[in-house]
Amino acid sequence: MVEPRLAALVGGVVSALRAAGRTPVPVTDVHGRHWAPAYVLGSLHPEAAVRTRGLDRQAVADVVLDGSGRLALDHPVLITGGALHPLPVSCPSLAESYEHLIRGVRIGDEPLGGPIFLSTDRELMIARPSFGARPLDEYLIGLIQPAVHVASES
Repeated sequence: MVEPRLAALVGGVVSALRAAGRTPVPVTDVHGRHWAPAYVLGSLHPEAAVRTRGLDRQAVADVVLDGSGRLALDHPVLITGGALHPLPVSCPSLAESYEHLIRGVRIGDEPLGGPIFLSTDRELMIARPSFGARPLDEYLIGLIQPAVHVASES
C-alpha cells in the first residue's frame, strides 16, 4: 500500500528534477555494482563528514532519491569541495536505507515507527524536528527549488 504511493511520488519528483536540469550522482553498492543515479536534496551536514581518501569526504544528506522510486533520509554521500560549498559526487546504494524506511511506516496521525507515516486520511506524511509533520509531497517539492546547501551549525 505504501510502496506504490512512495514510488509514484518519488518518480514525480525525479521527473521534475530532470526537467529542471538537475544532475544526479552515481550510486554504487559495497560490491561496486552501479544502481540508478540519485538526486541529493536538502542540506548536507558537514559535521558528519569524515576524511576518507584524497579530497573526498563523507557527509549526510537530508534526502536522497533515485529514479527507481527509492527514497532515503539522512543518507551518506561523498562530497568534494570546500566546507562552505560541498558538492555531492556519489553515494552508496539506497536499498538498505529504503527498506528500513518502508518497514517503519505506520498508519496514524503521528510518526510511530519512523519519520514517514501514512495519515488516517491515507496521505504520506513526514515529521522532522525542524518543522513537525507535513505532507511528504510538499516537503519534497519544497526541496526541489533550492540547490543542496550546507547546514549551519547551531
